[in-house]
Amino acid sequence: MTDKGIFTPTPVPQGSTDAALHFQSTVEMVLGDLVNKSVIVWIDDLLVFADTAEELLEAI
Repeated sequence: MTDKGIFTPTPVPQGSTDAALHFQSTVEMVLGDLVNKSVIVWIDDLLVFADTAEELLEAI
């Protein structure tokens, strides 16, 4: 609450304890079906994997 009203940030504030959770859930939502098939999301890291180079290129 400020003298100009209620302040609601639109981005996640830097240093917020929920920032990593917000990032992970957003990335999982954006990548959809690729999660756990070709991509693993862990906090703020992405691991893209496949059995062959061709499958990797198709996945990304």
